[in-house]
Amino acid sequence: MSYSLILCEGETDQALIGCYMEKVYKWIYDKKYSNDSNNPFPKENISWYNVDSNNIKGIWQIGGHSFSDAIKEIIEREKHEHVVERIAIITDHDDVEDAEIERINVLKKDISSFIGKKSEDIILSKNKWEINTFPNDFSESKIQMLYLLVPLDEIGALETFMMDAISEQNEDKQYVIEKSKEFVNNFESDTYLTKRREKIKAELGISLSVFSPDRIFTTMKELIDSVAWDEFSTSHKQFELLKEC
Repeated sequence: MSYSLILCEGETDQALIGCYMEKVYKWIYDKKYSNDSNNPFPKENISWYNVDSNNIKGIWQIGGHSFSDAIKEIIEREKHEHVVERIAIITDHDDVEDAEIERINVLKKDISSFIGKKSEDIILSKNKWEINTFPNDFSESKIQMLYLLVPLDEIGALETFMMDAISEQNEDKQYVIEKSKEFVNNFESDTYLTKRREKIKAELGISLSVFSPDRIFTTMKELIDSVAWDEFSTSHKQFELLKEC
């Protein structure tokens, strides 16, 4: 049995990626697998999906932890049995190119420290699958790794991608999103929306509230599931590399 893991930062990421993979690549959500004796990471917040009996997919929400913590756990598991074939790391597209490079270098340094290699021996590239070799009790494991920025071609976060995709539907929704962004950009406060990440979330939140005011108190998962993400060219471009998972 082999596993492919997608590591993401939060609940919204986990829900959106899962929704897209179900609709486009026919992943089947398996709620019971979290408690299955074969689950290699039973303590983690992972949504499990079946493709076939020998091909299990997991979307791992790391929450307040770092990607390094999750990868360390995977490497420790791999020392005893090679089960993970692919790891995709999904992260925000930082507003500074040097910061993005530094994040990758820190991750490479952390991984190298886990396995006793030099950081330059770890291959990790933006928006590209790379093969890395990790030692285990028997010989070595080869794992494909992807560092995927969201959105691909602009500064922002997952919410930026979501607004770009929704804007494709029609001019009315595009107008709402533009006005939501305008409101947030003109909003001044020393207490609220003081960080870029908070402002992006607010832009999406305001837009969704206008689109569906009666559903404002539903969960983010329900709001995400109500949108046909598989119909947008923005979605296909963003997640095309995940088809290899």
